[in-house]
Amino acid sequence: MKDDCNLALIKGGTSVLWQSGTAGKGLNCFLRLDHLGQLAVVGDHKHKTLWTSKNVSSEGDYVLILQITGQAVVYGPVVWSTSQAN
Repeated sequence: MKDDCNLALIKGGTSVLWQSGTAGKGLNCFLRLDHLGQLAVVGDHKHKTLWTSKNVSSEGDYVLILQITGQAVVYGPVVWSTSQAN
């Protein structure tokens, strides 16, 4: 998470593999993975949601994994990955 609230996967410190497009849209943001497998970028002001993954599954246990290829995937089952369009 960058200081400007843009969530980004960066390879080698310079090459952006994927980003949420939320730059400048909040302050003190954090990433949340909920019980439905939905990933969200949330600002701390009234916990405003700035970005979410599109797919939502049923309740369960989910985990976000950053693979060696640089792809981030939510498993439990797979409901979102950085290879999908925003």
